[in-house]
Amino acid sequence: MAAAHHRFVVLSPDGEMVVEYDKLEIARAVAQDYGDGAHVIDTGAMAYHPFAEKIEKGEPVYLGYGGWDTNVGPVDNLVEAVKKGYAPIVRAFAAQVPDLDQYDRKGGTVLLWAVARRKPELVALLLDLGADPNQPDTDGMTPVALAEQKGLDQIVATLKLVGKSANP
Repeated sequence: MAAAHHRFVVLSPDGEMVVEYDKLEIARAVAQDYGDGAHVIDTGAMAYHPFAEKIEKGEPVYLGYGGWDTNVGPVDNLVEAVKKGYAPIVRAFAAQVPDLDQYDRKGGTVLLWAVARRKPELVALLLDLGADPNQPDTDGMTPVALAEQKGLDQIVATLKLVGKSANP
């Protein structure tokens, strides 16, 4: 049985604490208690509506990220979050995916999408959350091979370092 998820995800300023709520007012209050740098992510926002807020000077401020049709499933939502390119959004949606190495509807993994988007900070985040640096897509492309193909030396080094520790 899948775990129930709540619509609003609150991230502490350091991104380590992730809690979910059903009501925006409660999520905002908790984020304000965490202080500046905390985020509220509305994982059920309608397409093109703002869905990320950051606490600045004690108040929630909408960020320039619009929602999408979130009825596509947890893995595809996480891929869309990676496409937005903002770590707190990725962290919020990653909390709803128990296995980060699942395939999206196109046969890719979320880590491959982060590499394809040339986002070293998202690659590092996903690795920290447990994504397998050696997991290929359904066509056999691995994150390292894709990063090498694109000449992304920083990402290659990160993936190889984590890949070695995962496969001693």
